[in-house]
Amino acid sequence: MAQFNLGNLYDFGRGVPQDDKAAVHWLTLSAEQGNALAQFSLGNMYAKGQGVPQDYEAAVHWLTLSAEQGVAEAQNHLSLKYDNGRDVPVDDKAAVHWIQLSAKHGNALAQFNLGNMYDFGRGVPQDGKAAVHWYTLSAERGNAVAQYNLALKYDNGRGVPQDDKAAVHWLTLSAEQGVAEAQYSLALKYDNGRGVPQDDKAAVHWLTLSAEQGYAIAQYNLGNMYLFGEGVPKDHKATIRWYTLSAEQGNAVAQFNLGKMYAKGQGVPKDYEAAAHWLTLSAEQGVAEVQYNLAETKQLLAAAEKAEAEKAAAPEKAAAARAGDPLRLRIVVGLGTILGFGFIGLIIWRCAELPLTLRELAINTRKEGVAGSPYAGINLLAWLIKGLAVLIWATGVLLAWSGSFVHKLLGG
Repeated sequence: MAQFNLGNLYDFGRGVPQDDKAAVHWLTLSAEQGNALAQFSLGNMYAKGQGVPQDYEAAVHWLTLSAEQGVAEAQNHLSLKYDNGRDVPVDDKAAVHWIQLSAKHGNALAQFNLGNMYDFGRGVPQDGKAAVHWYTLSAERGNAVAQYNLALKYDNGRGVPQDDKAAVHWLTLSAEQGVAEAQYSLALKYDNGRGVPQDDKAAVHWLTLSAEQGYAIAQYNLGNMYLFGEGVPKDHKATIRWYTLSAEQGNAVAQFNLGKMYAKGQGVPKDYEAAAHWLTLSAEQGVAEVQYNLAETKQLLAAAEKAEAEKAAAPEKAAAARAGDPLRLRIVVGLGTILGFGFIGLIIWRCAELPLTLRELAINTRKEGVAGSPYAGINLLAWLIKGLAVLIWATGVLLAWSGSFVHKLLGG
């Protein structure tokens, strides 16, 4: 026994430096003298290659010796090896033999595994009541997965009468130990008021714990709670976050709802490309809810494709808009040309009146105005300027009519 204890001290580094080789040395000496616990520890070290070269045959040898002496943990380990074909050929009878011995010795993990074997008929005839029996023994010893499986039995009435309160009891124990599936199932109980009073806040609490562990269906349902404001304030951004996490894991309904939100711009800017991406992934999975909404999916995809086509055609449309309709361009530019040249002509016409004004001023000042005087040339100058103004007006009208001037400016 002293050799076993010393081996354990070296194995865990208690009171001495941790030393796998020293642990193997002392455990071997103890195991060779028939110490069942030393045989179990030594078998595990050979299986892991800890302090010795990995040797599955040696591992099975020492585990078998320990199991034959009634060490429940060794019996459970040996059963799993025969069940999974790890280090030994698959042998259902040997697996059942060792797991039953371990379970009867009170090993909670063995009891759970034996319940699983009866549940699915692996190595034994399928037996729901036997499965419940072993799940119960394991669950009572605190095995979280056994508690969850037992809760499902009560929830579905398989192997036991259906009992929502018993289901909630075992789900709560399992959920409190962090089993994500149990947390999700318990959230549904609070959401639907089955076995417990209906409580949206409690539902959100358990959904959040499950979703934070990456459980996709919990993430989707938590997104729904934020979408509809059940147990939490409405928050489309939070909905997008949880839908996205769920959709990225392949949840088709989350993908469908996420696609709709991108198409409608709920919680995110409108993004038809993202909408088409998620809706397509959702439709490809053929999930019933998506197929039921297939018409809506097709409409949203069509809208997304149309928006993308319009986005691609936007530069061409802008160029066409700049070019404009020829007739409309002629009218608009023509009017502009007339007004422009008309304004210039008006200024020049007004300038033509300046010489006449100067002449009148001179006549009034000097009291002169005889025909043939130097001021007679001023009349001619005024008429020439007015002629120029009329010419500019006419040019403006002709240019407006032809539109050639504007087309040249626009590169047309």
